[in-house]
Amino acid sequence: MTHDAADIRWSGEPVDAPRTRLDHALRSLVAPTVPDPAPLRHAVHEYVAELRRDGATIEATVIHVKQALARIETGNADVLLLPERRRLAEQIVSWSIEAYYRAD
Repeated sequence: MTHDAADIRWSGEPVDAPRTRLDHALRSLVAPTVPDPAPLRHAVHEYVAELRRDGATIEATVIHVKQALARIETGNADVLLLPERRRLAEQIVSWSIEAYYRAD
C-alpha cells in the first residue's frame, strides 16, 4: 500500500514502538545539555525504516518526522530556538531523508 504526502494517516499508522522511541529520543532536544546525536539518529533511522516498510512515500515520511518534532516544540520553542538545537532539529529531517533512501 502506498501513500502520498496528503495521506499521512493510513490504516497502518506508524508502528508504536519506533514512534515511541523516536518521541523519547526527540525529548532530549529540550534537555538542559545538548544531546548526543547518535541515539537520535538511530531512532530516526528506525522510525523511517518502519514507515517505508509500511509503504509511506518520502513526502509522507518527512511530514511524519516534522510532526514528531512539532510535538516536542509545543511548549519548548524557546529551547529549540537555540542555534545548536535548531541545527540538530534540521539534521533530524536530513537523517530521515537519508534513512528513507538507504532502506533500498
